[in-house]
Amino acid sequence: MELLKTELHNLACLEKMATKDDIIDLVLGSEQQIFVEGLYKNGPTMISISLSEFRKKDPQPIKVYIPVNIKIEETDSFKYMEHLTMEKSVMKRLSLQDNLDQAISDMKDYACKNGYGISQDILYMTFYPVFDEYWVDLQLLIEEV
Repeated sequence: MELLKTELHNLACLEKMATKDDIIDLVLGSEQQIFVEGLYKNGPTMISISLSEFRKKDPQPIKVYIPVNIKIEETDSFKYMEHLTMEKSVMKRLSLQDNLDQAISDMKDYACKNGYGISQDILYMTFYPVFDEYWVDLQLLIEEV
């Protein structure tokens, strides 16, 4: 677990309604939609979801951020975001097989012990394919208390 600043550039973004069980399918499906000649993904895909609503079974808004090599033309599905900066966050990397609830609880405790509180009701998840599974970086935005 660590405290860090994150900056992402040239993002193809979309927002969809999905359940927590549909997240991997949403990530994979979204990545496949952006491939056209001269445009390619050049970093891991990240999503943002409401931290307080994360475990609910009902569909909820999920934002998908896909780093790409060039500025995209906006469509009905995709919007372009030049920069996304998270000034301070607590991050933990884990397998999707691990206990996400426990990891989030550990992150909140770590932030508190280091003099920080959670600043927004947003959970960021960055996905990394590793062989036949996904690993994920969980990030919570923090501020000094």
